[in-house]
Amino acid sequence: MIQEPLLSDNAESTINTLFQALGFALLCVLCVGVGAVLIIRRLTQGSFLRGPRNQRLLKIVDSVPLGGRRALTVARIHNSLLVLGVGPDNIQLLVEITEEDRETPAVHDFARELRREKLMAAHEIET
Repeated sequence: MIQEPLLSDNAESTINTLFQALGFALLCVLCVGVGAVLIIRRLTQGSFLRGPRNQRLLKIVDSVPLGGRRALTVARIHNSLLVLGVGPDNIQLLVEITEEDRETPAVHDFARELRREKLMAAHEIET
């Protein structure tokens, strides 16, 4: 008994070509999706041209809102911490803490007070 093929050779090659085209299209969509995710992550981590935030020269360590669009901000540049008073019209350097200064008890007391003030401000915002 002679068995006839379910599909002719021409139909089979057409189906193979369609599957190859579908596979290629799926691969292209995945590449575009991965590229979009990488670009979005890069944009949300910092400026696209300057690189991610962890490579920046100046980093904001902490900031405590004081009300009236004013804040106390601690920024790190190289090995120094800058305590800045930030207002709507100006920024003023209040204290510069160097690497040597960090070992003094006064700096530890200041850091503890800053954390306490931040917790109190967060509690006031919640209530």
